[in-house]
Amino acid sequence: MDGIYLRRNWGGEYENVAVLVAIAVNEDGYREVLGAAEGMKEDKASWVSFFQWLRGRGLDGVKLVVGDKCLGMLEAVGEVFPEAKYQRCTVHFYRNVFSVTPRAKVKLVAKMLKAIHAQESKKAAREKAKAVVVQLREMKLKEAAKKVEAGVEETLTYCDFPSEHWTRIRTNKETPFRRGTWSVTSPEVVVRFRL
Repeated sequence: MDGIYLRRNWGGEYENVAVLVAIAVNEDGYREVLGAAEGMKEDKASWVSFFQWLRGRGLDGVKLVVGDKCLGMLEAVGEVFPEAKYQRCTVHFYRNVFSVTPRAKVKLVAKMLKAIHAQESKKAAREKAKAVVVQLREMKLKEAAKKVEAGVEETLTYCDFPSEHWTRIRTNKETPFRRGTWSVTSPEVVVRFRL
């Protein structure tokens, strides 16, 4: 799930509009577009309306929701899909950590963060995260260490699902271009091509 902000011309006036997008990974591991709809903003009311619209179209059995930790979306998921687990998008998590990391150290920190999510089990990922926090503190990156320590657990929910799906469900920001052909893998692509 993601919300993309675009500028829209409506009657000669320009305004920002959120387009809410839902892409699913089916049991075979393939991504499918569930829907895209305009919401005036990424608040709880817009997300609840969008989720209810998806339910009305037959969406059922949601096991996992991947998102950017938008509070409106989190509240709406809890209300409309209470049985679903929440996975914080790893790319959004990395960006939050990078926001308090000096530019000269971003590449090194990126490698450290990716190593957490390259582990073979949730237990190993937790252990790696603890080691990364220690390393960040040794590098005098206390704020980055705090963000990793406070937020890493919600980025590991994907480990509760089959390992063959992990790369598709740990983020909602997959690379849309593969082997010379376009595939619908991210909310941005859905909006850009108006699917």
